[in-house]
Amino acid sequence: MVSKATQTTSARRRSTRIRAGDIFEIPAPDGRRGYGQVIVAGALLYVAIFRDLYAEPPRLSDLLEEDFLLVGWTLDALIHHGEWRIVGHVSPIAARVPFPSYKVRVKGVPQVHDFTEKYHRRATAEEWELLENKTTVAPIRYQNALLAHHGFGEWRSDYESLTVEHARRRVLIVGNETDDQPKH
Repeated sequence: MVSKATQTTSARRRSTRIRAGDIFEIPAPDGRRGYGQVIVAGALLYVAIFRDLYAEPPRLSDLLEEDFLLVGWTLDALIHHGEWRIVGHVSPIAARVPFPSYKVRVKGVPQVHDFTEKYHRRATAEEWELLENKTTVAPIRYQNALLAHHGFGEWRSDYESLTVEHARRRVLIVGNETDDQPKH
């Protein structure tokens, strides 16, 4: 038999609807909090994690002026388990967030796909070398990277691929709707 508390927790998790624009808190070991914003919501989340930690909750309008440290695709596990608490909602700050292109091999042909996967074209050798496959990273890795940036643990080399600078280097102009290559 499932306890009443388990039923209530499960119902709360199912009712948590994550939307683009949601602001969430990331706990730090010293009681401070980091913050992130959901930029794209769906089965996967594209999130931007702000650079600083805060002893007191910042005003959301002030927070949105701050720099990002990390950006990328992740899952909703830590939000649904209550580790990352949604604390507000404002329009996504998409204009400041890099949306990288990805490499995809279609029928053996190297291609560049834009962030939305709407546009694509054949990749040059240099683009193929520069770009990465679209990947999803566990949310705890974003949390660990943010904390390591602030001295809670060691900064690992694999955190570099989560940084805003890394994503900015991979934003390419891919094409337009008149590209005659069929999308597969």
